[in-house]
Amino acid sequence: MDFYFLDTSAVIKAYIQEVGSGYVKELLSNSSNVLFVTVITAAEGIAGLNKRHRMGDISTSDWNAARLDFLKDYRHRFKKTQISKDVIDKAISLLNQYPLRGYDSVQLANALLIYDLLQRHRKVSLTFVCADMLLCNTASSEGLNVENPLSHP
Repeated sequence: MDFYFLDTSAVIKAYIQEVGSGYVKELLSNSSNVLFVTVITAAEGIAGLNKRHRMGDISTSDWNAARLDFLKDYRHRFKKTQISKDVIDKAISLLNQYPLRGYDSVQLANALLIYDLLQRHRKVSLTFVCADMLLCNTASSEGLNVENPLSHP
């Protein structure tokens, strides 16, 4: 059993064919993988898919299918983590150290707290999966194993 925390930039690759899609689809298809996402991934994911549709990157039929598939996986496949006071405190600390966007700091803070929990109770590792280079580098600096789907064409 492997544990992953997926940032939204990685998650949406499972629903739009692009560089890194195969890697993310493999993670999702392996039922022994535990896949964590933050609850805000639902809104961020839909926003990302909508943007790609508005830009003309995906057809209306592919967009509709992608949204339905994403929401199904969000509800049934992903382990959702909440945004607590501890997460916000950690996010603020990260923002004071790194030039992150607000929601990126929340995603990373949540991953770091899940990692700490897994280390204390199960002694297992967590891989942070993200397609944003700055966020990948920051996660690595914070001690997380990192995978960038863009490195898996």
